[in-house]
Amino acid sequence: MKLPDGQLMLGKFLYREIVAPERLVYVVSFSDEQEGIVRSPFGPTWPLEMLNAVTFSEQGIRTAVTLRGKAINATEEERRTFEAGFTSMKQGFTGTLDQLEQYLSTMSKG
Repeated sequence: MKLPDGQLMLGKFLYREIVAPERLVYVVSFSDEQEGIVRSPFGPTWPLEMLNAVTFSEQGIRTAVTLRGKAINATEEERRTFEAGFTSMKQGFTGTLDQLEQYLSTMSKG
């Protein structure tokens, strides 16, 4: 992702489980261009690794998406920092999924 100031943020995803079409489990980290794990631009107490589980379930004609995440291999301070960011992360993921919904709606019209 390229930030407005031109800074490049890269992510590294290591998938642990893929159960189509129900579940994805993966470890995510910030990365450099050589795929090494690096500290987040959010600050030095952001954890290096986060374990995420995404589940998809039918809700009538819609699909419910549930995302659960936790810091792994982290200090207590890194865990607290991660948990303090839940509100911001929820806003970010919600905005991203809203954009995906808008994009998919244009595909079904064409």
